[in-house]
Amino acid sequence: MMSGPMALLPRTNKILCCLCGISIAPNPSGTCATCLASTTDVSRGISTEAQLHRCRGCGKWHAGNGRWSKLDLESRELMSLCLANVSGLG
Repeated sequence: MMSGPMALLPRTNKILCCLCGISIAPNPSGTCATCLASTTDVSRGISTEAQLHRCRGCGKWHAGNGRWSKLDLESRELMSLCLANVSGLG
């Protein structure tokens, strides 16, 4: 039985990433985060482009169904409008 400060540390099992071989905590894919990100396309099926229309005169944004809304740049409402126009998210 261990004594001293090492006895307080939890023992963790490590595995090697199946692609690059670095030591990682076990996970279902058996790969490290870097390798997983480089081999998996999480945006598959989600459009990477969308068009929004803004009136040059009054600065309102087209919200669909003939409605135009005054939205501040970087606002939650404008982000919501942007995300609503991306196909594949809903």
